[in-house]
Amino acid sequence: MKKSSFMDTRFLETLIAVIEHGSIAEAARMQRLTPATVSQRIRVLEAEIGHKLIQRSGRRVQATVAGHGVLGQSRAIVRDAAELRSLASGDRLTGKLRIGTVATAATGMIPILLQKASELGPDVDFQVATGFSSELYSMILDGSLDAALIVKPLFELAATCDMEILRREELIVITHESLVGRDPLDILRTEPFIRGARTRWMGAQADAYLNARSIRPRLRYEINTLDTLLLLVTRGLGVSVVPDWPRPWLEGVRVIRMALPEAPQREIVLVWSRNPSRAQLTNLIRVAARELPQEIRNVTLPAR
Repeated sequence: MKKSSFMDTRFLETLIAVIEHGSIAEAARMQRLTPATVSQRIRVLEAEIGHKLIQRSGRRVQATVAGHGVLGQSRAIVRDAAELRSLASGDRLTGKLRIGTVATAATGMIPILLQKASELGPDVDFQVATGFSSELYSMILDGSLDAALIVKPLFELAATCDMEILRREELIVITHESLVGRDPLDILRTEPFIRGARTRWMGAQADAYLNARSIRPRLRYEINTLDTLLLLVTRGLGVSVVPDWPRPWLEGVRVIRMALPEAPQREIVLVWSRNPSRAQLTNLIRVAARELPQEIRNVTLPAR
């Protein structure tokens, strides 16, 4: 009996790639196939299901109603098949997992995460890039990264990505030791202020908090790097508003942490690509994230 193409996950991976990227040419590039091969796989699937799965919309390709209907189940089949092949064969997972991280997670979260992931995948190699959330998210979209720890975006993720919230962090005031005991809002009104770059998500959140309380700080420095910001506060050169990210902080930093009234929170999320060909590797980092200690992962993850 002829084998159904729906039992061949390669065909489903191709369908998923075409729908997610909106392009046969891009799907072919991602899967290292010719566009003709991609088109042929789609035609075979459409013949078997009896419905058109994709259609042209201008210069893009989009899923039909039937295509949307089978997309979720196709993803599940591809994911489950990859896990079953690994379990059945006993093969050890290999390859390179490319992870990005914001600076505040680089010391307090990434080392523990990599330790957990290394125990789960002893033959996997890891490549870690540090950057700003917006940059790392773009690298996931273009395929340069498999996953990243970033600040949760204020916009909806692209269809090619997924995420889980790992940690919530309140904004706090950090000051020099000489200011201990003073009111944090009064400190922000009167002391020299060190701002994280307002063009970044963290700086924008701090600005929004200050503006909502009509606080116009005495801006003295605007700094892109958090390590430098912490050292300036340690030297008594100003105060700042930052997220309460996990320790350890930079060696030599001595600052006082003060809670803010009605402090907003930011959420640290693990974002990953849904690229089926990388599913086993991205699943490794997702499982490792679920094993982070409670003091680091302070958000309950949904059941698998």
